[in-house]
Amino acid sequence: MKHQILELVRQHPKQFSQLIKRDKQLFSYIKDSCGDSIAEKAYNAVYEESQICKNNSHKKFRSFQQGYGFCGSSKHCACAKQSISQKVSAAKQAYTPDQKNSILEKRTATNLKKYGVANSAQTEIAKSKHAEFYADQEKVNTAVEQARTTKLLKYSNSTYNNAEKIKKTWQEKYTDLYWNNFYPDKEIETLADKNQLFNLYKQKSIPEIAQHCNVHIQTVYKYLNKHKLRDPFSSSEETEVVRFLQSLGVENIVRNTRTLLPSRKEIDIYLPDYNLAIEYNGVYWHHEDVDHITKSYHYDKFQECEKLGIQLITIFSNFWKSQPDRIKQILRNRLGIDNERIHARNCSIQYITTKQAKTFFQQNHIQGYSVSSVRLGLFEKDQLVAAMTFSRPRTGIGKSEKGWELVRFASNTRVAGGASKLLRHFIKDYSPECVISYSDNEWSNGNLYKTLGFDLESNIPASYWYLKPREERFYHRYNFAKHKLVEKGHDATLTEREITRQIGLLKVWDCGKKKWKLNCKL
Repeated sequence: MKHQILELVRQHPKQFSQLIKRDKQLFSYIKDSCGDSIAEKAYNAVYEESQICKNNSHKKFRSFQQGYGFCGSSKHCACAKQSISQKVSAAKQAYTPDQKNSILEKRTATNLKKYGVANSAQTEIAKSKHAEFYADQEKVNTAVEQARTTKLLKYSNSTYNNAEKIKKTWQEKYTDLYWNNFYPDKEIETLADKNQLFNLYKQKSIPEIAQHCNVHIQTVYKYLNKHKLRDPFSSSEETEVVRFLQSLGVENIVRNTRTLLPSRKEIDIYLPDYNLAIEYNGVYWHHEDVDHITKSYHYDKFQECEKLGIQLITIFSNFWKSQPDRIKQILRNRLGIDNERIHARNCSIQYITTKQAKTFFQQNHIQGYSVSSVRLGLFEKDQLVAAMTFSRPRTGIGKSEKGWELVRFASNTRVAGGASKLLRHFIKDYSPECVISYSDNEWSNGNLYKTLGFDLESNIPASYWYLKPREERFYHRYNFAKHKLVEKGHDATLTEREITRQIGLLKVWDCGKKKWKLNCKL
């Protein structure tokens, strides 16, 4: 296995993580190794290097080829400082007398050429020479051209810049002093004052605070983190979910725990009093091109929770941003703290139109409306409070069976016995031999189907959606089937995934589904 990993790294230095992830044997071999990414897990599986430095700090993983670096820069890490000091000292000691004289001569010649003095420490003379040099545009142009020629010879790029060095320089530049000079005092005073910022944070979202203070949103994050008013590793939307739970009176909330699951995977939000876990997945960090996000990543986490008797609700960020009210209603229902409640025995059933069903499900079902041939509505007086739709299934039922599929059920308030009443009415009118349906593991553990008398027929592994990053919207995979892409002029020799990568689509795997079946034969 180790030899296979090393060969993959040698032959595919940029794609080896994806190749390991797709190879079941290799991935199984490395998955229990230490590390946050596939590259780090693979490195530890091969080399078994300690992640702890001499000073008992965690070292930073660079890459498979480079392995572990130090726990920080030489400014903060004693190990790095000691290593650099030893290397510099060893290099100096290795210099021959001729090399030392050569270095000194070069240094003197450079100082004389640039500043007219042998020692650049003679600052006043050096500064005047520096000003004199930049006053002569012809000299400046000559120097620029020489620099470009040198870069071209060294790096095959006349405009080459050291990105890592620039990044470090900017990080050092963005100190409190820089920000205080860059922004007007009044705006910074609000952010710098912990109490003022805390009061703003209770009332406004982070983008609203940025607009209020007329600063960039990242400046607000900077000061919130500095005052420890938010967890810098949690998204603002995840915090919004927590605040909503707190507004409902939920007090016992455990965040970002790795002690709950045997695999030590992180659970974002856990409510011990309700045996409920919530995952908030930012779509940009949960698609398949992220190293640790495998095809079954979300599905495995759901199953782990289910084995522990914990219901897991998985919220992808695009749903939270587009349907926050609907998701809040789902959470209220799961917590059982929605005060509004009516009884199905006080309601009547009517067949409803496609338009009525479409409007109702778009407002009350997380997946919206789906085409159906039978549409039943439950009415309290003249108000539609719940709906259930059915259609002939395309798959999942034997040819000899007279079966139907329960496509959608939703309510806009808690209706005790609503689903049962609608289902019984359908069975009475249509006399099906069986009814099948599917529960989505992202939102449900299928308990409603158990209550209605359905039996679990099978667990369906994870499927996937395509994500358009700019729109932050999911598209059904059928929209990008290969034959449809080829019809639009794409290269028929490429696979579906190769084409969708070319057009900038990301693949996001879901949590799988459950298939349920109700036998209606007497």
